[in-house]
Amino acid sequence: ALVSPAATSFLIHNFVFGWAAEWVFFVVEIAAAFVYFYTFGKMKPSTHIAVGWVYFIAAWMSLFLINGIIGVMLTPGMWAENFDFWIGFFNPSFWPSLAFRTFVAVLIAACYGYFSASFVKDVEVREEMTRFSAKWAIISLMLMIPSAIWYISALPEPALNLVMGKSPTISGVMPWG
Repeated sequence: ALVSPAATSFLIHNFVFGWAAEWVFFVVEIAAAFVYFYTFGKMKPSTHIAVGWVYFIAAWMSLFLINGIIGVMLTPGMWAENFDFWIGFFNPSFWPSLAFRTFVAVLIAACYGYFSASFVKDVEVREEMTRFSAKWAIISLMLMIPSAIWYISALPEPALNLVMGKSPTISGVMPWG
């Protein structure tokens, strides 16, 4: 917004209903997170799991919507010619980016599972949670790699050049990835 306030304003106005829907899912996500956290051990396990699913669905829908709205700035495709909401939303990098970001999020969640399991004193529960987290980490990593290749193949040349080494920030982080 600081670099190009007119462009940012144009995106906000063109995708106003997308932003509104994203905010609804974001509010549901935050409310579900509070309910999940503050009712731990205070409601039936099945209800607590249902709240966790509400959180997951709302968070993923937030990712879905933001991915479409923000992705149009990277790969506008035909949107730059007609400014049609759906053409912009389902831009050329939408599906590869959504797949990649979903698998990255699942991998991060699995790593959090490892981290939190390491503090469990009950050895049996700790080992079960470690195995459970490992399954999610391995599956998401196996799916993340091809989705990253798919995403990179959808990038326009200037963005691809940045990812492939012309950005000092990305070049410094890539070995850690």
